Amino acid sequence: MNWNGKDAALFQQQKGYIDTAIVPLVPADFGADMIRSAEQHEFIGLLVAFLERQFKGRVLVTPPHAYLPDAELKMEGAKQWAEKLRSSGFTHVFFFTADRVWRDMDKDLEAAVIWIPSVP
Repeated sequence: MNWNGKDAALFQQQKGYIDTAIVPLVPADFGADMIRSAEQHEFIGLLVAFLERQFKGRVLVTPPHAYLPDAELKMEGAKQWAEKLRSSGFTHVFFFTADRVWRDMDKDLEAAVIWIPSVP
């Protein structure tokens, strides 16, 4: 299910069957790496859209968690997402990203981080 009004209403009705949340993690860089940042956003968006179609009715794709790459608190924001989703009843929380910085952050987030290198 996607983050829109129609799917949100359906989610409320079928909440007991949906145990997995997918959170796209995307950098928002406005400097020299802007193109790479935009490509990662597009790539992860396409990937999670494909997953949502494959697992429709079993997963909820949240809005992307966009962060500034040089921000000190980017980990805290992602932790808040994971905690809020778990407290809302999601048993499985997956963060999908093309940014290698997140690659080994599973334990810190207490959620699965799926790192997939971006294909331009």
